Amino acid sequence: MAQHDAARSLTGKVALVAGAGRGLGRAFAERLAAMGAGVAMHGMRENGPAEYGEGSTLTAVAEQVAAAHGVRTIRVLGDLTNGADIARVVETTTRELGPIDILVHNAGGDIAARVASLIRTMPSASARRMCARCSTGICSQPS
Repeated sequence: MAQHDAARSLTGKVALVAGAGRGLGRAFAERLAAMGAGVAMHGMRENGPAEYGEGSTLTAVAEQVAAAHGVRTIRVLGDLTNGADIARVVETTTRELGPIDILVHNAGGDIAARVASLIRTMPSASARRMCARCSTGICSQPS
């Protein structure tokens, strides 16, 4: 799709972007907002962006995206390996922005920021949790 055709083509749509506070997740959220979608920006921790030097809080990032693109955004926190958290994230998104049209499942941890040492030193329980966030969560819940 040409750039001019894509401009605001998602107006009226709702996106839920998991892991939206920084990195690729934020880039996905920014692009969807630029195209006119309302965006629920998910993170596991409010201060997650600051932990990697990419902002202060998830709330602040959501506010910046909304201001930059003139769309509605919300921040939603939750552990996507926990069924109750998943239900709350989806319910909050639906209540605040409307039915979810677009899902970007980008949660899973920051592999790129520490991949070399991660591979050598990550305890197996941590690796299992990271894989669970990537492979379960929102995508495994009944509709």
